[in-house]
Amino acid sequence: MQIFNFSQQKVACFIFLVCGASLMSCHKQNDNQENLTRKIDSLEQELEKQNKELAITHQAKEWSVFSQSFTSKMDKHGVANPIEYIDSSLRAETDLITLDAVLGGKMQFEQVKILGDKWVWASYSDGHIMGEAIYSFDVNKSGNPKFHLELSRER
Repeated sequence: MQIFNFSQQKVACFIFLVCGASLMSCHKQNDNQENLTRKIDSLEQELEKQNKELAITHQAKEWSVFSQSFTSKMDKHGVANPIEYIDSSLRAETDLITLDAVLGGKMQFEQVKILGDKWVWASYSDGHIMGEAIYSFDVNKSGNPKFHLELSRER
């Protein structure tokens, strides 16, 4: 006994092929969507990196107050970005902060502005009290800055 005739078999085969192709298409779409999601994530990371570099470049242009001799001195020591270098060097020296932390806080520099070859302004806080200071600095023969407190006040 034959359940399907030849025409019905063709139709059933066609429907089976269409459904199979649709399922394969859905699977491909999922793969494509995953690939696109990975590409978007990668591009977002690259954009974040580029934005950080742009911000550093903008700050360098905004605060390009270094003399040619200072810039040359930094170049000799392999310091490509003196602003970032001076900034991070000061932030590492929290013992230069004149206020003692309170209520379990920890004093740290919040803002640092390089004012030229010899001066830095910085604000600091522990989350409860804050202050600001002006530091002078010299760069030794090794290229490392040495900071000296000139003036500070609690805010």
